[in-house]
Amino acid sequence: MNIRAVTIWLFAIIITLALLACSDTMQVADEGGIGGTGIVSSGPVSGFGSVHVNGIRFDTSAAQITVGGMDATEDALQLGMVVTVVGEINAALTQGRADTVTFNYLLQAAEVSNIDQQEGTITAAGKTIRVDELTVFINRSMATLVVGDTINVSGNSRASGEIVATHIAAVAGLGPATTPVIDNTNALEEQILGVTDQLGVERVILSGLITSQLAGSRIVVQGVAVGFDADTLITNGTESDLNVDTGVNIKARLNASGELSAEQITIQRRANVYIEAAIDAIDADSASVTLAGIATTVTADTLMQDSSSVNLRRFSLSDLGISDNLTVYGRREGETITLSRLQRRDTLATTTLSGPIGSVISNPTFELLGLVVDATNVATENGYTDADGNSTSADAFFAQLSEGALVRVSGTLNGSTLIADSATIVVQE
Repeated sequence: MNIRAVTIWLFAIIITLALLACSDTMQVADEGGIGGTGIVSSGPVSGFGSVHVNGIRFDTSAAQITVGGMDATEDALQLGMVVTVVGEINAALTQGRADTVTFNYLLQAAEVSNIDQQEGTITAAGKTIRVDELTVFINRSMATLVVGDTINVSGNSRASGEIVATHIAAVAGLGPATTPVIDNTNALEEQILGVTDQLGVERVILSGLITSQLAGSRIVVQGVAVGFDADTLITNGTESDLNVDTGVNIKARLNASGELSAEQITIQRRANVYIEAAIDAIDADSASVTLAGIATTVTADTLMQDSSSVNLRRFSLSDLGISDNLTVYGRREGETITLSRLQRRDTLATTTLSGPIGSVISNPTFELLGLVVDATNVATENGYTDADGNSTSADAFFAQLSEGALVRVSGTLNGSTLIADSATIVVQE
């Protein structure tokens, strides 16, 4: 870790906070006011209407926003960009006021030299960039990106140096780069996070990958050391899951020794549910969206993206309507599906479901997300695909199925039955 660079950045934060402490009393916001608790929050932008980061809506009306070291407005920020917010937050940790919002690309003006659709990776400027369900593409998609395109990348670095992208923008006319590559893969480390309670910063909320483990129950997330103990609440897993390259969201405070101590660590597990279908019902009170007869839950952390012709920047649950076409990713735990991403589209070619199958398996049918999948019409040639991506027979496909296995099917919905025309076994990660 570049200690000198971190120290310089921290000094700038201290000066900024000291000046802010001398400013006028902050305005009161909704939900009982922001309350004056200082915060530094770093993570991907998940929505607008102000800026949503780590499940918190930050009012940016008076914020100083910088992008690549240059003054900017909120309009310069896009979904998936990993930003650092310094400001204040309410007691419920739901709303805040941003004093500064800082963003730098990890990789800028990098020419794509290889694309592996099967592995979900891109090579650009000699770096491997991994794409997952939370990667937001601008001007291209994973399917339309081509070798020779120039891209800007935001995300988090693994210990190996591989980038897990949260945002990829194709730029410069979508052709080869004409400007030098800018490699900021250590930028987050230098951007985060020295705090001091004397200057009002009491909380740190950080989303990213564990890059190393330290002695004494400490982990390093994007260059920031965070301690934990028996009082730390660990959700979605246990202490044994806090391994290198694991994604986490950390809520921490500065302890008496001046070190970050985690109050809560949430392990960020990959989505195991994918649905492409039209909306059947919306319940605003419970933040529930039902599509293809399957109930899902939207939370403050759900990445909300409108890719329809309406193209709303400030896009929320209240903007959805019955029969809207959605692509959603989420995780099923028990009977609850919590969405990590919701994307509205104009049209869908077919209804697609992916998730862990139920206990009822009897060729040619099986249970998936509470629906019956009827595979009678799946073509015997190229209709079934095994976990290696190879075409297989119906008998071989069903022989590999067991409760909890991940399967993706596409077809036509008929009541509570999906008449499938293709079925694929999904590799579990």
